[in-house]
Amino acid sequence: MSKQCFTRSELYELVWSKPMRTLGQELGISDVGLKKICRRHQIPTTPQGYWNKKAAGHTVRQLPLPATSEPGSDRIQIEGATSRLPAVARDIIAAAKIQKREQPVEFPDITLGKDLRHLHMALRATARTLRKAKPHINGSIRAQGEGECGVVVAKASTERVIGLLDALLELLSQENLAPQPAGKHVRVIQGQDEVLFGIIERSKRVPHVPTLAKLAAEEKRLKKQEQYWRHGTSNAGSIDFYSKAYPEFDTVWSGQLVLQVDGWDYGVRKFWGDGKTQTLERKLPDIVAGLKVVLATRSAERERRAEEARRQAEWARRRELASKRQEREKRRVDYLNQILCCDLRPWISSRFG
Repeated sequence: MSKQCFTRSELYELVWSKPMRTLGQELGISDVGLKKICRRHQIPTTPQGYWNKKAAGHTVRQLPLPATSEPGSDRIQIEGATSRLPAVARDIIAAAKIQKREQPVEFPDITLGKDLRHLHMALRATARTLRKAKPHINGSIRAQGEGECGVVVAKASTERVIGLLDALLELLSQENLAPQPAGKHVRVIQGQDEVLFGIIERSKRVPHVPTLAKLAAEEKRLKKQEQYWRHGTSNAGSIDFYSKAYPEFDTVWSGQLVLQVDGWDYGVRKFWGDGKTQTLERKLPDIVAGLKVVLATRSAERERRAEEARRQAEWARRRELASKRQEREKRRVDYLNQILCCDLRPWISSRFG
């Protein structure tokens, strides 16, 4: 149901039959995008709290559909983001939805603090680096070197991200997707195609609140600086002219992890993260399905480009053949013109007297 055409009355009935988020997922667009379409075509939508009140047995009022004379308003086409995906990718998405709806989702067991020997082979160098790393000045630790998996998190998230990646890499291996560490990413390979992803922890910058000691140090630095400019004292080497005694901002790590897919692919999901109700660990089956969609999309695009290249080569071959035919025809015509324009009387006399 990624691409559909509705009349105003049909879309109106759908909007008032189920929550906007549910309907948007069925149509392949967000609830915000669906609401904008309804507003554009003057279709009233359910107010906030409508479905909760209805579920609680309260009386709710359905707004009537107003008449409109806007041209084309009775033909509303909704095109979801997945409508441009190749058929094989859409099939993967549909199968994952059906399985999620009809079968209980099996979440992998995640054990924290595993010994290196019991972790997935592709994760061992990353785990070793994260466990030994000292935090950077902003509090982060990184595993982005050769043979590592592209992780940037706070020290407190070390064991969690190791356990998460161990379970994910194991799931990918079970699907024959061959995960490999690639420095700043994990590389997932299927045939001739690959997808790269990394895991980071969300953070934000907040204004630094200096201690009294830091404020005193900054005041002393400014006083030295002022004395230098006024009196030209010779101790300029001991004055830091540009850096304050304390930073302007601190980095606060949220504990929320995000898996980000590298590259651009229209219509496919690019990241998964901890949400209000679900952690990244609960999204591992969705992540595996999403990576398979990316691989299928890239495979189809690679085949499309190869077919386009073959088509272009065939057209170039035909143009070359046509050009050669034209050259041969031109030479033939030139030869005939030479014969027709020459004086044939000597030749006739020698033959017929």
